[in-house]
Amino acid sequence: MHNQFHFKLSNEQLPKYFRQSRAMHIMAALLLIVYGLPFAINFSENWIMLLGVLLPSITILIVSIFKKGLIQDVNNNRVFRILEAGFLMMGCMHYLQINKNLPAILFGIVSLFILFLVWMESRILQDQYAVFEVSHIEIERPLSTKKFYWNQLNDVVLKNNLITLHVNDDTFEQIRIQENLSETEAGDFLFFCKDTIGRKA
Repeated sequence: MHNQFHFKLSNEQLPKYFRQSRAMHIMAALLLIVYGLPFAINFSENWIMLLGVLLPSITILIVSIFKKGLIQDVNNNRVFRILEAGFLMMGCMHYLQINKNLPAILFGIVSLFILFLVWMESRILQDQYAVFEVSHIEIERPLSTKKFYWNQLNDVVLKNNLITLHVNDDTFEQIRIQENLSETEAGDFLFFCKDTIGRKA
């Protein structure tokens, strides 16, 4: 008999999250291009800075628009975010040195927000799972992990690809999974749930 079940969750909001993530990449790239263009005025003196800022910015812009599959990978997305945050903070420091406080504040705030996105997108864009163990149930959510103990539950219902947890306070927690369970697998899972609820009651 199984003593643990793992289910990969189906996230219907994922396409929206990817669109929002692309939009933020494009915004960061455009902001960096605006920062890098003034270096073109004295190209002979600032060509290293110009190329050092514009090339990564244009690369991020092209990837975000034409190669969106690359940034849908969590690890690639994290690399681009860290690159964006670093260059934006460099821009913030540069504007502070030349006493342009408003652009410095803008670039600093956006850089910190990009760093926040590194953490948030690492959870949102990665695969999420529901784990049913003998001791408890863990359900990964975009920004947190929800935990239930079996003595909190009255019943577990599986219908098609939707698992419903009936909680003692007459609330319900629904989990949409990607797996298409066979009749045998579904039976094993439901027997495990009912047996564990009975023993923990």
